[in-house]
Amino acid sequence: MMIEILVFFKLFQAESVRDAAWGCDWVGTPVPFQRCLVFIIATANKEFTLTAGKFVPVSKKTMIN
Repeated sequence: MMIEILVFFKLFQAESVRDAAWGCDWVGTPVPFQRCLVFIIATANKEFTLTAGKFVPVSKKTMIN
């Protein structure tokens, strides 16, 4: 059960990366830092798919079942 909770927590963290990057105080920061944030946000927008044994995709819905 602890492993299931840990996986669910990691999925939740992975989904909130984009929101955390957008929510940080980036206005007025150096341009290279802003470019890094744009890269992080663009990368975080890609769908995150965790698979069990490269066979079954694991998501919040499958974790509840």
